[in-house]
Amino acid sequence: MGYSWEGFVMLHALLIAPFAAALITAFISSNDADSSAQRWGIFASLVIAALAVLTLGSGSEVVSSSVIPWFTLWGGEGVVTWSLQADAISTWLVYLAVFVLPVVLLAGTAWASEHFRDVVIGLFVMQGAILGCFLAADLVVFYIFFEAMLLPVLILVARYGDSDRRGAALQFFLTTMLASVGMLVAIWYMGLTFGTTRIPELVAAFRDHPDAASLQQAAAWCAAAFLIAFAVKLPMVPFHSWQARIYASAPAMLSAMLAGVMAKVGLYGFIRLVWPIFPEQVAMWTPMLLSFAVVGVLWGALLALVQTDLKRLLAYASLGHLSLILVGLLMREEAAFAGVVVQMVAHGLSVTALFLVVGALEFRRGSRSLEDFGAVAQRAPVLAVLLIGSMLTAVAMPGTASFAGEFLILLGVALSQHGSLLLVGIVGLSLILTAAYLLRMVKAVAYGPHGPALGEAKASETVAIGALLLASVVLGLVPRVITETTAARSAGIIDPRPESAAYQRDAEPAPSQRDISLVRGPIRDGDQ
Repeated sequence: MGYSWEGFVMLHALLIAPFAAALITAFISSNDADSSAQRWGIFASLVIAALAVLTLGSGSEVVSSSVIPWFTLWGGEGVVTWSLQADAISTWLVYLAVFVLPVVLLAGTAWASEHFRDVVIGLFVMQGAILGCFLAADLVVFYIFFEAMLLPVLILVARYGDSDRRGAALQFFLTTMLASVGMLVAIWYMGLTFGTTRIPELVAAFRDHPDAASLQQAAAWCAAAFLIAFAVKLPMVPFHSWQARIYASAPAMLSAMLAGVMAKVGLYGFIRLVWPIFPEQVAMWTPMLLSFAVVGVLWGALLALVQTDLKRLLAYASLGHLSLILVGLLMREEAAFAGVVVQMVAHGLSVTALFLVVGALEFRRGSRSLEDFGAVAQRAPVLAVLLIGSMLTAVAMPGTASFAGEFLILLGVALSQHGSLLLVGIVGLSLILTAAYLLRMVKAVAYGPHGPALGEAKASETVAIGALLLASVVLGLVPRVITETTAARSAGIIDPRPESAAYQRDAEPAPSQRDISLVRGPIRDGDQ
């Protein structure tokens, strides 16, 4: 495929914009009485969202920048390149990231404090790092942003989290950082072995290497390193111990971004890197990975069912939902994969809405305990409606994006050779448990017998959470806007064999009008 000037400029503008916004925010007054940081944060995040739409469009075309040689790896001839690329799968995750941030900032203006500006800075840096992961076309570039997203989380939680903030921040940082050390070593080894760290050139590189037989053990070690890094970031059972602690300790706006957006980076790593680069190892380890994912589905739901801390309840709920997405991904079936992409977006919308509602409740009550709430439906009916609406999107009510995603995953489980009636039953049970713990939460908070006087939802909270619910309904009614654009790209991931027509089509996408060669100059009619 070609590389376009347009793609080069637009992709880099999109990547740089959040960091530039964070830098500008640092020069704005942090005075709580001055709402400049609030207005600027919302405005800048909307500009970034508009820039994403202009850059990526519907996602049906692959948008690429040039491949710029950056440096040579230590100890060999492996070349690291600076290159960016977006296809349909990364496009929808970019859209999730740029949609969630302005919504979170808008809702957060109702809870603004003296450190609101610092939180805005951290969220912009976090968004920029997440976009870097979704747009990276080189493993080293991906790794840099993969690690960079940890820093704003660490700083914001350690400074502005709850009473457990220091321990939670330290556990999060050490767990996620140490888990990715192996991936760094694997990237270095692959760069030396294959002479490049470009992701498209490393697809099934171990399998297609002339000395493939002698590299099988190395391939297994590299695959394991990538799997562990992404399993921790997701997180996947048994690497989930940090999740509930950091989600509970983080400021409400950060919790929403962590659950709604950052968790998808782990899933994206499985889709973009592990599946295409290590197809044999994934096939061999599928039973083990599926066992962990199924345990995660049930364990997350059961733990959520007994929680009294609202944030911990949502953290374990997120664990269960993300594990369900992983189950769909492991099915290697087209319907399931379509459901995976839809559900990644749907989960981002629903869990963000739930965390924002809990943030609003905590701000008013000063507590996250179920026992401290009740009768919200009488005292703050709009806030109760937002809570119920968020709950309905999370339990996959028909007409919501979650329903479309979970239905497709369930269908894929039934059709896949890796599925079974038992697995269908387990997935169905998890959906029942999801309804049980969320209905328990709504009953206690909105319809409990006793409760303190609470202020009604402010306009900013209503608009922000309402936008998330509306987006879920729109995507639930027309999920094909996601499934149709991702179908062609997903085929090569589901069946990565070189003899597969889907693999060939995915590996060599047809050039589009946006692919104007950066090296050769504009494509003329005679060059087509």
